[in-house]
Amino acid sequence: MKKWLTLVLTAALVLALAACGKSTDKSEGTDTKSSTTKLVVGASTVPHAEILEKAKPILKEKGIDLEIKTFTDYILPNKALQSKELDANYFQHIPYLESQNKEFGYGFVNAGGIHIEPIGIYSKKYKKLSDLPTGAHLIMSNSVADHGRLLSLLEAQGLIKLKSGIDKTKAEIKDVVENPKKLVFDADYEAKLLPQIYKNGEGDAVLINSNYAIDAGLNPIKDSIAIEDKKSPYVNVIAVRKGDENKAAIKTLVEVLHSKEIQDFILDKYKGAVVPVSE
Repeated sequence: MKKWLTLVLTAALVLALAACGKSTDKSEGTDTKSSTTKLVVGASTVPHAEILEKAKPILKEKGIDLEIKTFTDYILPNKALQSKELDANYFQHIPYLESQNKEFGYGFVNAGGIHIEPIGIYSKKYKKLSDLPTGAHLIMSNSVADHGRLLSLLEAQGLIKLKSGIDKTKAEIKDVVENPKKLVFDADYEAKLLPQIYKNGEGDAVLINSNYAIDAGLNPIKDSIAIEDKKSPYVNVIAVRKGDENKAAIKTLVEVLHSKEIQDFILDKYKGAVVPVSE
């Protein structure tokens, strides 16, 4: 009887210890999971990824482990977001986002505007736009979503006139109704190739997106012969799949990018080549 009682007590003790072990493991697992949220964001290398790197430790303090995946083109970041390899991406302005949604049926939404990159015109041959000769060869991005922006800049500089009544963010080369200098528009190049085309001295002028200009070591403020003003509607945004804009981690990401610390960093580092926004 005594031996039987000892076996029963021993078995009970083993079960109790096992139960305690399971409870502790579960508790630790829950605590770890709830304390940190992983967020994967795709971004262009400059300035987007640099801005995110600055925000990374701030997000860490708020319980968000930010992983940044960099891209060097404008196509793959949206494909990766659609396939759920990313939780968000940060590289595109609103007109481009809208055009991508329309072309590919993505259904992405803007979770928050972060900055503007004024687009610039660069030339190895001329110091100002007014020096461009008749028939000047202008090289520009093959992204139709950028054409309205580029043409609007040329119109603002008095070189062309666009058809009245159109949405200028969607303007195309065919919408140019006055071109007194008979400028030749060459829109057959990927945006990322434009800085090298400029450095090679090709064309009379090259219209370059500021993220690619900065990445290539150019200073949009100093090196361009004309630059878009700060009232540009082309705000670069955090893009997410519809519905994800309400997730706590996404809202926290946008709040941090809108913080004074990050906006001051943008102003200090890029000296006007990248302009922060907070809406």
